[in-house]
Amino acid sequence: LESDRRANPLTWSGEEDRFHQPHFELHNDWQIDSGRRLGNTLFLTKGDGYYEQFREDRDAFEYNLVDSPIYEDGGGPNYRTDLTRRRTVDEWDAGWIPSFEWAADAHRFAFGGELRLHRSHHFADVRDALVYPAELPQYQRFYDYKIRKNALTAYLKDRVEFGSGLALD
Repeated sequence: LESDRRANPLTWSGEEDRFHQPHFELHNDWQIDSGRRLGNTLFLTKGDGYYEQFREDRDAFEYNLVDSPIYEDGGGPNYRTDLTRRRTVDEWDAGWIPSFEWAADAHRFAFGGELRLHRSHHFADVRDALVYPAELPQYQRFYDYKIRKNALTAYLKDRVEFGSGLALD
């Protein structure tokens, strides 16, 4: 780690990284006969957690601690502050991956796809700061957004075998 560092060291004794992401999968393969196979996979991944960090000399406006940016060159104070922030995520992915294969003469056909649903909620708040106006809530939110994605994909493949180990996909 001295010369080719691949990790970010903890720089604050209160730093936390708590994230839990279990994966659940159900697989089913059915060999219908010598030339046909049907496969199905259902999956669910649920992730939630947060990380909390200390940051020095940050712009208070970027963290919603003041209403507008005020700069020293404009005659007013420059609101920079040390702060502790928490970034949180709550998300899940679920889906279905079907596949069907069949052989006919020199051809081996495959058809399949994926249906995937993704939902997530990301938000972050300031836990503590040197500049923290009294009128703000205890934990000031500085971003909050939700993501919703649906994806559907499909494929069709034909493998032709010519013999002697030679094939074309």
